Amino acid sequence: MKKRLLNALILIFALTIVLSGCARERSAEIPDPTIDLSKETTSISVFYPTGKIIIEERRVVAKDENLPLVALRELFKAEPKENKIQVVLPKAKVNSVKVEKDGTAIIDFSREILKFPENSKEAKLAAFAAIVETLKQFENIKSFKITIEGKEKGTVGGLSIEKFWGDISLKRQPINIIRKTQSTTETTSK
Repeated sequence: MKKRLLNALILIFALTIVLSGCARERSAEIPDPTIDLSKETTSISVFYPTGKIIIEERRVVAKDENLPLVALRELFKAEPKENKIQVVLPKAKVNSVKVEKDGTAIIDFSREILKFPENSKEAKLAAFAAIVETLKQFENIKSFKITIEGKEKGTVGGLSIEKFWGDISLKRQPINIIRKTQSTTETTSK
C-alpha cells in the first residue's frame, strides 16, 4: 500500500514538472499584445479591397480621441488576414486627420500616397472605396478632403495632388460621405 502511494506521488510530481515545463514553452510562443490592455480599448473597422469587393476586419485598438486617424493608420500599415492586397504603397503614411465642426475631415497623407502601385482603374476605385468605407463608421464625419504634406493643390515631388491617382481626382473636394439611411415604419397595434 505504501509502495503504491509512493509511486502515485512520484508520478504526480513527475507529471507536474513535465506539464509545467510544457506550459512555459507554450507561453513563450504567445506574442506580446500590440496595445496596452490596461488602457481602455474600442473596436474599429478597417476595410480592404479584394478585387471587386471590400472586406471588413475588426480591430481592437486603444481608445483615442482621434479614432479616424487610428483607423486609417491601421488600414495603411497592415495587410488583411484573408489575402495580401494592400491599399497603397507600404511607405505611404497618414500624417493627420482633423475633423472640423462642420463634419469635414481633413486627411493629410505623405507624398508616397501619390505613387499608387496599380495601373488598373478597378484597383484604384477599390482602394479609394476602402478609405471611404473606413471613414464611414465615424458618424461625425460628413465629408472629407485629402491633402498631401499639408497642400490641397499643386505638386509634391513632381506629382499633381489634384490628379491624385489619375482615375481618382481630388479636384472637387470636399468629397461627401453617403450613408444608407434606413427607413423605419412605425406600426401601432390597437
